[in-house]
Amino acid sequence: MPALARLAFIYGIMLTGLVQVVGSLGAVLHRDGKYALFAFLLGLTDCFFSACCFFKEKWIVHWLLSYALLMGATFLLQRGFRPSGGDLPIVSIGVAGLAILCYIARWVRTNQSERKIKFDKSRYESVWATIVDAQAESLHDLCQAVSDLPTSTKGELRQRLRMEHNCSGETQSRIPSPIVQKITSLDLLYAQGQGLYHILLDKVKTWAHVSGGKLPVDVGERQMKYIKWEAIRESSALINSVKWPRLKAPDRAVEKASRCYSGDVSKLLDVCRSMLVFDSIADLKTCMNVIALDQDIALVRVKNRLDPNHQSSETAGFRNCLLNFRVTITPAPTIALKP
Repeated sequence: MPALARLAFIYGIMLTGLVQVVGSLGAVLHRDGKYALFAFLLGLTDCFFSACCFFKEKWIVHWLLSYALLMGATFLLQRGFRPSGGDLPIVSIGVAGLAILCYIARWVRTNQSERKIKFDKSRYESVWATIVDAQAESLHDLCQAVSDLPTSTKGELRQRLRMEHNCSGETQSRIPSPIVQKITSLDLLYAQGQGLYHILLDKVKTWAHVSGGKLPVDVGERQMKYIKWEAIRESSALINSVKWPRLKAPDRAVEKASRCYSGDVSKLLDVCRSMLVFDSIADLKTCMNVIALDQDIALVRVKNRLDPNHQSSETAGFRNCLLNFRVTITPAPTIALKP
């Protein structure tokens, strides 16, 4: 329902704008050039606002204030042409007031959120200060290793489907193919994620074994403990208690695609994901090197939030090292999923 209400709101304003533009043409035919200019500008303002809301919803408050200013300028221009403009400027004042109220509400909510995370942020910063003091050289080596990693970032990252035409004219999904299409279906994105899920888990186990990585284990009484994979694999009880990551929740994926990416699901890069925890920066660096040398993995991007130059305020003090990669393992292109 919220999505339908949003579309109804946007298309309603756009329709109003188009009616105004058509009305301006009628005014031109009646040789009322001044009113035609007013109707055209007002209609153009409505169309501009609706288009901005459709393509950049996260900036809707900024567009709302701009819309109010443009509408007010148009009304003032019309009042100059027609002194009997009456209460038309009241509309722009109301819209501007609504935008200001949104700014105030956002400011209040932002301050409330900052107060809620203040304690966690201070703890993160305290731990980070300890790491910097004890492992400064390892951090420097990690930053150097990240800069030397062979990533293939070119432009904005998107989920893409590689297609290849076979001799029979049918189209099949292939990795090594020159035909690349942007994924526009969330169902297809989740089908790919489900197909790669177990491949990723096997890879994570291998990387954890080589580098001493830890995985979350449910030890009972709603408590979680991170244990090295070397110890987990020796105990069937621990293996059954590992909290393996799941695919991203569909409702969260829809929310993120709508709020952050204007409905473009190809920008969702974390539908299939996993995590490893390390005791030291050196172990983390070892794992990154192992991943970089893995013939079945193609690194695409690395976000090193363990860089001392990283602005921790952007992540509320939380720091990690995030890797985006493609699975190029031979069986991966031939996986077929049927509903």
